[in-house]
Amino acid sequence: YSTNVFNVTLDGGCTVKGNANVAYGVHASNTGSSTIQGINVKNVTTAGVKLDYGNTVNLTDVMVSQYVNGVFTTVPTTAGIWADHFNNLTYINPRPENLPAAAGLKFTSASVVKVIGGTSEGNKYAMTADAASSDIELDHMDNEANITRGVSSAARGTIINGGIYSGLTSPSDDIDFLSGCLHCTVTNEVLVNGITVAAGAESVVLENSTFGQNGGTITDSGTGTTIFNMKDQNGGAQFSNKQAAYPGAYNIGNGTATAGVRINAELSEIKPANVAVETGASANNAIVATLTINGVSITPGAVYAEDDEDES
Repeated sequence: YSTNVFNVTLDGGCTVKGNANVAYGVHASNTGSSTIQGINVKNVTTAGVKLDYGNTVNLTDVMVSQYVNGVFTTVPTTAGIWADHFNNLTYINPRPENLPAAAGLKFTSASVVKVIGGTSEGNKYAMTADAASSDIELDHMDNEANITRGVSSAARGTIINGGIYSGLTSPSDDIDFLSGCLHCTVTNEVLVNGITVAAGAESVVLENSTFGQNGGTITDSGTGTTIFNMKDQNGGAQFSNKQAAYPGAYNIGNGTATAGVRINAELSEIKPANVAVETGASANNAIVATLTINGVSITPGAVYAEDDEDES
């Protein structure tokens, strides 16, 4: 345990073992501008590593795992690595594993966090973040075979950038954006089973990734969700529950037009309620026969006369 420590490096190169009476392997409070690296924590009751009330700490090659130096005799029940009231954190190659009652990574009132590589698997959750947290980025992690969810986040600005969030033996949602999630994103070739955007989540972006490895779907109850170029491994419709939410929405990407998608980031003058598929919605990459935008029907391939008097 350390408190009020700054500009230090804990370079372990070792395993830290506790017992049923030890809450944390490493607990750094009011700590800043420091590095923790090269440790494996085992046999604690609450969290392998806890960081609270500090800023600017780097964690490199920190494990809470039974795959190195023997199995657990005591298993953390809250988190592998827990940041609470902490900001400006970088985790490089973290490995919290096999924590069936805990989150591998847990963020409460944490902000400006970047996790690069590593894995969080075999846990109850790969990562959780509460609504008091913000700007949490997971960059190309391998987060497979977690029990309840891969990611469960209400943090504003959560970004899932690449990586694997799948491997469950039965269909389940591997990424949940909860109420309070504002401008949260899945992007850059994420492989995920399912995604849920909950009511109360706003302006979520799901793009350029693949879902449905084990029969999962995209379920969207959020406001202003943008979905673009999401590939369904099940071969079904690209989007889930979009037509009911946005009956005037239109298709983009490689899904089916009847499922629909609302795009509002760049086409602010075209309101979803005024854009409708008229006919011809069918297979992947379909070009609809007629589209109605703001009351004007547009048929692909048709020639529309120009107004010589209005060059705008």
